[in-house]
Amino acid sequence: MREQTLVAKIGVELNGYICMIPTGPNQSTFLAVVDDLRSMLCCPLGQRVDSAYLYGSVARSEAVLGRSDLDVVLVLSGKPVLQDDIDIDAARKALETRHSEVLKVDFDAVNGDFYEVLGGYARRISTESDSAVIARLAREASRKRIRATNVLRPDVSSSWPQSLEDHPALFIDAYPQMEQETAFFRLFAASSQSGRPQVVAADFVERLRAFSEWMRQEL
Repeated sequence: MREQTLVAKIGVELNGYICMIPTGPNQSTFLAVVDDLRSMLCCPLGQRVDSAYLYGSVARSEAVLGRSDLDVVLVLSGKPVLQDDIDIDAARKALETRHSEVLKVDFDAVNGDFYEVLGGYARRISTESDSAVIARLAREASRKRIRATNVLRPDVSSSWPQSLEDHPALFIDAYPQMEQETAFFRLFAASSQSGRPQVVAADFVERLRAFSEWMRQEL
């Protein structure tokens, strides 16, 4: 791994703190899901969640009704155990069920849940026969994989990703040997369906599992 060249250029203020959005979400269409999220973080997840960060199009007030994801980073009080994973996934599904205004809810726990989550996607894709479902799962898995790389950010880094595209930029800067694999998943993570290639399930699953194992070894 080499020293980053993007230090102090992405996502941080002059004093080193993560940049904050000037105002809260002001799109009235999405206030209900944000309020529901806030209540859910207090109960039932309660004290297991130390803090949460809303980011992405909803946070920037640029969300599109029925097409945008609700992106949330969760910082847990400790390393997640199986029950934490179960409860967080249940909370995510409950939000999606109650709020059709967002296409999907993405909870990213920075305490190291990527291996279990990506493994779950690999199993679902390998057993799915519906091509539309496989394409959706591949997009979700790719976006999770891209965001998960933030757990490998160097301790000396003074940058913080603010968008999906910031993650691979910072990751490749630290791990240039992974550029080709990162480019593969970026294609499947594209927001526009027309920009995504057709999923070859066996190849995608193999690459996803290999990268997940590589990340686990790097930690």
